[in-house]
Amino acid sequence: MAKQITKLCSKCKQTLSVIMFSKHKGQKDGLQCQCKKCFLVAYKRYKNSIRGTLNRKYHSMKYRCGDPSHPSYQNYGGRGIKCLFTSPEEFIDYVTDKLKVDPRELETDRIDNNGHYEPGNIRFVTHRKNSSNRRKKLPDERLITKKGEEVYRCRHHDFECLTTEQTAQKLNISIRQVNKRLACLRANSPQLFPILSQEQANVWSQWFDGGLTCVEIAAGRGVTPRSIQAQLQRIKKKMNYDEKVNSRAHKTVSFDIGVDETKIKQKF
Repeated sequence: MAKQITKLCSKCKQTLSVIMFSKHKGQKDGLQCQCKKCFLVAYKRYKNSIRGTLNRKYHSMKYRCGDPSHPSYQNYGGRGIKCLFTSPEEFIDYVTDKLKVDPRELETDRIDNNGHYEPGNIRFVTHRKNSSNRRKKLPDERLITKKGEEVYRCRHHDFECLTTEQTAQKLNISIRQVNKRLACLRANSPQLFPILSQEQANVWSQWFDGGLTCVEIAAGRGVTPRSIQAQLQRIKKKMNYDEKVNSRAHKTVSFDIGVDETKIKQKF
């Protein structure tokens, strides 16, 4: 039997070399009916259609709910959330017939964040609204990571009071990583900030804890009272002191290794 070297494309009706067709096990000759060019055009058209978009969203739901290797499995399948749509066709029919929305440029969201992907608990929203619909973290969830704690202890004036460069050198990380870990810690635990320099911490301690005046502090340091007053103004602005002084005195405190967020908040 002669080896097949050409094939007729069912779309463009051109007789082309077999190398212009992708393999397909379901066909008798082992090749797709359409040439690669026609198949790519059809695939792009389907991919950008409503049915193609919903098909991808369905498989994404199944993947993050049923495959432990998915990066977000712990937030979905790990919490017991399941995709209760039995097939892509059922999901597509539900969205097109019941919800009647165009899912393109939108994200799949669960109305009840602790519920399953199922009829009645599905909606399509913008990325901004989807991000706001997140479950609240439990009180015992640890918001201060070990890496953030290491950087904090190196930088904070209650501990080693190192500069950013010295912290990066000590922990063998980049300056960018130091700033990133501090920013993450500030977002989760703003009461642990600000971080003062050694000189600022000494001036603040003499004025706030020691009760010294600007003149007395300046005399001990050999500078003008005006410079001490300006430095205190910068520290107050950094600590939002004027906003907090009406309700209670604000003091920065340290924390013990392993203390979670709820215990730290009790110190303020």
